[in-house]
Amino acid sequence: MSTLAFDDVVVPMDGSDCAEAALDAAVGLADRTGARLHVVSVVNPYVLSKTTELEDERHEARATVDGGVAHAEDAGVDAAGEVLKGVPHEEITDYVDEHGADAVVMGTHGRSGVKRVLLGSTAENVVRSSTVPVFTVHGEEGVPGGAGRGNYERVLLPTDGSDAAEPAEDVAVSFASTFDAALDVLSVVDSASLATSTTPDVGGIGGLGESTVTAVEDHLEALAERAVDTAREKAEADGVDADGDVVVGRPHERILERAEETEADVIVIGTHGRGGIERFVLGSVAEKVVRLAERPVLVVPSVAAEADADATDADATDADGDES
Repeated sequence: MSTLAFDDVVVPMDGSDCAEAALDAAVGLADRTGARLHVVSVVNPYVLSKTTELEDERHEARATVDGGVAHAEDAGVDAAGEVLKGVPHEEITDYVDEHGADAVVMGTHGRSGVKRVLLGSTAENVVRSSTVPVFTVHGEEGVPGGAGRGNYERVLLPTDGSDAAEPAEDVAVSFASTFDAALDVLSVVDSASLATSTTPDVGGIGGLGESTVTAVEDHLEALAERAVDTAREKAEADGVDADGDVVVGRPHERILERAEETEADVIVIGTHGRGGIERFVLGSVAEKVVRLAERPVLVVPSVAAEADADATDADATDADGDES
């Protein structure tokens, strides 16, 4: 059985209730994986107008970090803490890179504004720029099982079977194995893309007949079924109980509905997949799930998609003429 290969986990703190819930999730994750927990807090000098305000923020940040480290150590988790200064999402991602961290755990609400969702700000920017998985915790409900335990019993994995989805599949299987959870695999046939390209005036997709439209739908459903079967086989080969389903609709809506129906404890989703130029960019399905889910979401960046993008850039350079 595989387990999550996390050696260092970073949890940003700002003193909010949601950040405390993220700390509990991080402690549970570090406890199960044997990882060292890095508790950080970022003081942003660019939003402060006085030196006294900066010093007050530093003092408060240090107290928050020290409290987080103490909480982790009380739970038997090795922990370290640091106060950073600068633009929050930049400091967090730089810290992750500098320390070779394997994951980030953070809340999606913070102190800015009144219960203001930080998506669109710190949390969203970290998810978008991170090269490691980011575990987002929503609201004050924390994680299943309460403080520091993280008793996850059911993991929801949306996948389309593409190469870019494999990192999320691997992490989902390892997560389920680590926490002795069952895995629910879901693949969504995107009805919206077919609907927008199908009009009564042209009689089908791009002027194609009804029989061709049906053939396309059948093909997409077959791909989705294959994606579910492949992920299930991967999980079962690792000793993880797995089931799955194929549904039709708007991907993020069907994913959220499935999570509610099955009472999933966490959603593991990749940042890229089929769609557009062979990928769902964050800002589409994954971002909507992170924004709207009422449960933890583990977002896994796609190494395959990044490699494809690098290869595309290289091909474009060659086409324009290399420097040799």
